[in-house]
Amino acid sequence: IKPCLGLYDEYVMVQPQLYPPLKEYLRDKASACNNCLPCSRSISYTPRVRPRHTQSHSRSNLVHDHHHGSDDNTMAACHRVVNATFPVLQWAPFYSCAWLKKDVLAGLTVAILLVPQSLAYAVLAGLPPIYGLYSSVMPLCVYTIFSTSTKVAIGPVAPTAIMVASAINGILEKYDYDADDEVLYIKISTCLTLMAGMILFLLGLLKCGGIITLLTRPVMTGFITSAALIILIEQFRSLFGLQITRSPTFVQTVYNICTHFNTVHTWTALLSVISVVLLFIPKLSIAKKCLPKWITVPLPLLLISGMAFLSYVFRFQSLGIRIVGNDVGSGFVMPIVPDLAFFGQHFA
Repeated sequence: IKPCLGLYDEYVMVQPQLYPPLKEYLRDKASACNNCLPCSRSISYTPRVRPRHTQSHSRSNLVHDHHHGSDDNTMAACHRVVNATFPVLQWAPFYSCAWLKKDVLAGLTVAILLVPQSLAYAVLAGLPPIYGLYSSVMPLCVYTIFSTSTKVAIGPVAPTAIMVASAINGILEKYDYDADDEVLYIKISTCLTLMAGMILFLLGLLKCGGIITLLTRPVMTGFITSAALIILIEQFRSLFGLQITRSPTFVQTVYNICTHFNTVHTWTALLSVISVVLLFIPKLSIAKKCLPKWITVPLPLLLISGMAFLSYVFRFQSLGIRIVGNDVGSGFVMPIVPDLAFFGQHFA
């Protein structure tokens, strides 16, 4: 019965919607088992009872059966470890072509919104916009192989971008580095990413995910509210084209905005105000009743496409408006290993 127990473990680890093809798969595998007989109504297996005259075994046969059972246990344990490490092996063999159309549509929808969002998060972290694309595409590819949930959003988020910028600015200020040195900023960010990945990997091995249940709701609410305020203040520089540098603290950022508000770029501020107003119109109750749904749902996409077209026609760059596309090069940058000496100096 041990081979059937292994098959049952394999069954319970797969998603329920894969039941029909898995049932046939288990039946085919179980038909080769000499000790079990599959039931025709459910995925369960009943040991075949041998006649009494065949139940006597010699000592050599018993030893052979013992070793055969040990081998089965070892193979089942290895199979479970591989499936737990690479969950993609649990659903990929049973993927149905009928799901492909909806999956492609969902992927295109996410990609359309993820591209401009990831560019904005990279700018929020103080990095070149191209790094936002890298940080949004690569995690999704890796998560497809190692994921166990379809409800988790993977990729750059605003709080993470804020914390990255705050940590790097703190290092620049502590060691009196040049804040405008982009190469140095990228080196620090890659080292910070490596350190965060190592810590998360260690926490995953130690099964520390349950720590999140110890956080109280006031703590989470305070974190979300403070992150929203920091993001709002950080965007003033880009929204109004202010001539200020990044600051490591919230208070210092507010002070710089107030003291340099006379450096507002008119065309940048006008374009920002129009975009924000258009995005908030669907939130109004009157607009929900008047505007059709096919306009309100893809409005961010329509706004981005429309502004990109206007930028090409009216040459926004000649008006002093900063164009994100100028900072995004073509092709892929070859991955390199972070400077470990730099890592040991500042993060040890």
